[in-house]
Amino acid sequence: MGHNNRSQRVTELIHPGKIDYNTFKKIKFDQQLPQHLQYPYGIDSMLNLPATDHPLLKEVIVNFQSWDRKAVADSKGAAVFILAYHYISNKLKGVAPRQLTKEESIETYQYVHDHMIKYFGRTDLVLGDIQKLVRGDDARPAWGLPDVLTAAYTEPYKNGMLKVSSGDAYICFVRYPKNGGLPIIESVNTFGASMHPDSPHYKDQMSLFQKQQTKHMTLDKAEILRTAEKVYHPRL
Repeated sequence: MGHNNRSQRVTELIHPGKIDYNTFKKIKFDQQLPQHLQYPYGIDSMLNLPATDHPLLKEVIVNFQSWDRKAVADSKGAAVFILAYHYISNKLKGVAPRQLTKEESIETYQYVHDHMIKYFGRTDLVLGDIQKLVRGDDARPAWGLPDVLTAAYTEPYKNGMLKVSSGDAYICFVRYPKNGGLPIIESVNTFGASMHPDSPHYKDQMSLFQKQQTKHMTLDKAEILRTAEKVYHPRL
């Protein structure tokens, strides 16, 4: 059975023996693609194309070829990749998996260059310039790419940008004490706990989510009542 990028990356990260809690969290929030990419369409020809042979595309090519394959918001290589990914996926939809030809690689670089110039006026963009986490009218730089452990899948937004439409959402880490008692819980939601724009919890977790941080959560009734914003009976 073949790997995808996520299973390949997990294989790289998990070593024989036990995994401690901090290592488990690092794996969950990992933003690195594996050493050998597992996407349907190979991009070796894009990675090997001489930038000096294409002076008008040189900055885009160099940014992509120097990419460390991390899906972080401040990555120039990831910005090129996300546009190339959508272009290649649409162009070769229904075509059997294969390597891109040299001509297709040049065509893809040209598309990325033209898109960046048309909508942003420059080609030294980072992923967060293009890819946004959107809640109402609040659009923030977003990390993640298709098929990384911290996955993000996008759709067209506006002005040449993309918005995250699926991927990481509610995240919860739970530890169970050896001596029994209530579990120890950390969690974070993509936006917040409310769907109502006028609620203070509509997007109050966005910053935590962007930073891959969690908050304390509890099942301790006394603590819940002590820290509650409001206590009410659901039937009233």
